[in-house]
Amino acid sequence: MAEVDIRNACPDCGAKGRKVKRITPECLLVPAAKKRLETAGVLRFCNSESCEVVYFGDGPGSRFTIDEVTVPVFQKSKDPLRLVCHCFHHSVQSIYDEVAETGESKVPESIAEKCKAGLDRCEQTNPQGSCCL
Repeated sequence: MAEVDIRNACPDCGAKGRKVKRITPECLLVPAAKKRLETAGVLRFCNSESCEVVYFGDGPGSRFTIDEVTVPVFQKSKDPLRLVCHCFHHSVQSIYDEVAETGESKVPESIAEKCKAGLDRCEQTNPQGSCCL
């Protein structure tokens, strides 16, 4: 088994975190948590569903939990109303409803079309800092 670089590992669960640009937590953290970003260093996203940590860094005070994020984090929630796509507000439930009604979902095509038109804001709206597709 490959070793995980401790700087890349979530301090709570040990999962490898993926780097996120600072703009993502700047847009999504509650004001009190944003103040700690100054000393957080390189920020990473923890996608482990059983872990309370959303972002962590290599600096002091750089552990940010689900209670400090202003939107539900898809990977850390089971709520059917959680958003799959934060830019265009597609929830798990809305996709289930569409499939139940029509037998398929056009959501991926719709998202791709809107992204191609430059209407997305994934780094500012999606806690993982990237497109849901």
